[in-house]
Amino acid sequence: MTSVRTTASSDRTGGEPREPRHLAQRRSLLGAALTLALGGGMAGPTWSRTEPPLGWARPPTPPVPWKLTAANGAEVALPQLLNGRLTAVQLMFTGCTTSCSAQGLLFATMAARRRAQPVGWLSISIDVLSDDPARLRTWQRRFGEQHPAHWQAAVPAMRDVDAINAFLRGTPARSGTHTNQVFVFDRQGRLAYRTGDDPTPDFLEQLLQAMA
Repeated sequence: MTSVRTTASSDRTGGEPREPRHLAQRRSLLGAALTLALGGGMAGPTWSRTEPPLGWARPPTPPVPWKLTAANGAEVALPQLLNGRLTAVQLMFTGCTTSCSAQGLLFATMAARRRAQPVGWLSISIDVLSDDPARLRTWQRRFGEQHPAHWQAAVPAMRDVDAINAFLRGTPARSGTHTNQVFVFDRQGRLAYRTGDDPTPDFLEQLLQAMA
């Protein structure tokens, strides 16, 4: 596996953010899918075969019980981290100096919100060579007040990182890369929805309400 320190990226050309128009178009498509869901149809858009699967997972799929080391040092299986509640998952690494800061702020902000039904937030590092519990805790502290009951961070074993990446994204992924998607698991611990890159807090909130 190639070191994340030298190859990790956010899957964008040259590491730069995509054009705002492109993001707006993608959010529009995702919004259309969410509108159908809120209306009871629970149907997603039809995506090009060249695109990774986005929207509702058909059928919802439970993960393999891969073992991860959490920020508190405990080794736990991924289904345990999902913990029988709606859980949003992102891929990141603490040495990322571009998109991962926005991802961390997004999860910290969302985890701080009060909801009738609890929602879990899980950041999974793809940098198994550098990220350990101490680095994960330091990374989380960069984003203000901590909510350990709601927002967790963990790193998998080297043998599992590519498999977890591919499972979440629904397509083989180049080793050492990640997207800025959010992957939402239902209360049965099954992967139920894949957003596009950089979903807004309002979009995530509407999605969670639709799934509640």
